Amino acid sequence: LVARAQAELVTSPGAAREAAEQADAALPGHAAPKVLRARALLLLGKPKEAAAVFDGAKKLDARSLEEPATLHAYARVLVRTGRPDAALGVYRALVPRVDLLGLPAERTTVLLEAADASMAAAARHASGPGKPSLDEAIAYLREARRRGATELAGDVELMRALVLDRAGDAALADAALADAARRGARLH
Repeated sequence: LVARAQAELVTSPGAAREAAEQADAALPGHAAPKVLRARALLLLGKPKEAAAVFDGAKKLDARSLEEPATLHAYARVLVRTGRPDAALGVYRALVPRVDLLGLPAERTTVLLEAADASMAAAARHASGPGKPSLDEAIAYLREARRRGATELAGDVELMRALVLDRAGDAALADAALADAARRGARLH
């Protein structure tokens, strides 16, 4: 049942959720069925339910969320349920493992989301009249850019211009935006 839930997760999240629920009933007290159920709930557009199930899995086994695709799903759930600081912590754990994710576009997506979470955290925790430090967000985008072209290359370039602008470096932001325009950057 766990294997079936895993296999159906992307193509049929409803069936994956059902298989995970059956596995949970057959294997009570195990985290794996809960993790798969939470991931399916996220894909079904139910992040609040997914958050509760992820939290239950973590209570059963603190290491149950360490697989990179699961960490990514958990970070997304945390963002969507209003826990951005916790999400940033998960992205910080995920980024060093990003090469374990399947497709280059998925890796770039993680780096873009991590940069966004970092940028939002910097804005929330900024003190005083100066601009918040966006070094972490810039580093994530630099890494995404270094990894080369995917269909998200335009997103990386445009977000880089935004972060540089918010960091208070208008000249670099304008140059990044001009570079993105020259490359024909488009959002996906």
